[in-house]
Amino acid sequence: ALIILVVAIVIVCFSIQNSIEQNMTNTGIMEASGFTTNQLIFATVLESLFVSLFSIGLALAVSPVFTKLVGEVVASSIGVRWQLGFDAKSAFITGITILLFILLATYIEARGYRKISILDALRGGVKTHNFRKNHIPMDKTFLPLSMALGIKGILNQKRKSIAICIMIMVLAIACSSGLFLYENFVYSQDNLLQLVGMERASAQIQIPEDLDIHEVGEDISDIDGVEQVNYFMSNTMKLSKGEVEESYSVDYWEDTDKIKVRTIVEGRYPLYDNEIAISRPISEKLGAEIGDMIQVNSADNTKEYLVVGITQHIEYLGKKAVMTFDGIHRVNDTINPGVLMIYTNDNVEFSTLENKIHELYPQLEVINEEQIIKSTCDPIADSLGILCVVFNICTVLIIVVILFLVIRMKLNQEKINMGVEKALGFTTRQLMIRVIMNYVPIALVGAILGVIVSYFTFDSLTSTCLAFCGIRGCDMEKSMLSMLITIAIITVTSLVASSIMSVRIRKVEPRQMIRES
Repeated sequence: ALIILVVAIVIVCFSIQNSIEQNMTNTGIMEASGFTTNQLIFATVLESLFVSLFSIGLALAVSPVFTKLVGEVVASSIGVRWQLGFDAKSAFITGITILLFILLATYIEARGYRKISILDALRGGVKTHNFRKNHIPMDKTFLPLSMALGIKGILNQKRKSIAICIMIMVLAIACSSGLFLYENFVYSQDNLLQLVGMERASAQIQIPEDLDIHEVGEDISDIDGVEQVNYFMSNTMKLSKGEVEESYSVDYWEDTDKIKVRTIVEGRYPLYDNEIAISRPISEKLGAEIGDMIQVNSADNTKEYLVVGITQHIEYLGKKAVMTFDGIHRVNDTINPGVLMIYTNDNVEFSTLENKIHELYPQLEVINEEQIIKSTCDPIADSLGILCVVFNICTVLIIVVILFLVIRMKLNQEKINMGVEKALGFTTRQLMIRVIMNYVPIALVGAILGVIVSYFTFDSLTSTCLAFCGIRGCDMEKSMLSMLITIAIITVTSLVASSIMSVRIRKVEPRQMIRES
């Protein structure tokens, strides 16, 4: 939403600049007739106000349709139906915010009327003198003519070049972030599992009370291909410190060293019967850090436990604790292992493992843990994959729109000069190359800066987005390939778009341009 708002403001700015350039002569006539620059500014702002009000009203009218479509996408992706209705307060705040930003941008750009003298306006904006430093003297440069003129155009319009570069940089950040998301959560789901906090076993079995879970575990651990087994249970407990008491989900493990997906970010998992690990949201709620004592209440008994670790995960909105069975037996000895977690080698198929377990215990139901993980993570991965595609498509479209506006404005500004240059012998191809060299280098520099910024900020950005779950730090994969793809997408798009837009130079006729001057 922020990127869209920024792009909309940039488009408004370029549109107003283009309008001023196109109507330069008319502006001079109006000023000569007695119109003040404040009246011209007011008229521009008023026009922008009416257009913005109409657009915002139209957007609010069609928003229920798009809200329904978004709800269907969310429902198909994660299985949760989005039933959010129309919120008049949010719509009002959004509309007013957009309107104020657009009016402010319009006023700032419309002040350009004050910089135009009547004489300059009547000459179509052509100035007789330019006292700026000549960074690339044409009689000394070794660059090809079109390239030299293109770079001179960049240096002569520093403010505009910097603005375009910053916009491209923001788009590069969005595009590379989308590719990083795809790389971490779609192509490889290890980081997704790490963030979610789901334990990655090969299979699990709910052990009925009439069987000894440890005896079953020992028999299954003797099966070929089984690396290890672990015993698990989960329940809700009351955790407290001082006057603060809350109920949280607590996982109990026989051996915490065997946990595959380790969500500990500070300290370690509990090993002894007086230790507990808590997540960051629980730590903040209770005001407890590593080394503090907290109380665990169950079955009307309360015992103190030493906090030895801090975890982070999305599961249960990040609100979960970890203990050993020896630890929970101090406060409630009726809680015993109920789930057997089975870990196998990579070359062991689930069907083979299931058949061997059924040979020993035909009454047990073996749950395919990998299938559960797949069914849980795939919708999230699909949604993030769609998000990556949307980021890239938006990047391409926005670059095309920006280049369309700036190149059209440039052609309007320099159509007389181009007419003169054609009369002097410049070919259409040379002029097109000059226009391309005005913007492709800017896009390339913006793309490189964007991927560099994204590389160093993506982890922090991900942590910020997941802060509601207590995520404080992420270590994501950021490959050079994703960065190069981002640079290639932006550069190629800029090259193709500027080439297509500059085709309008063919219509420039020297005699007509000189006559208009």
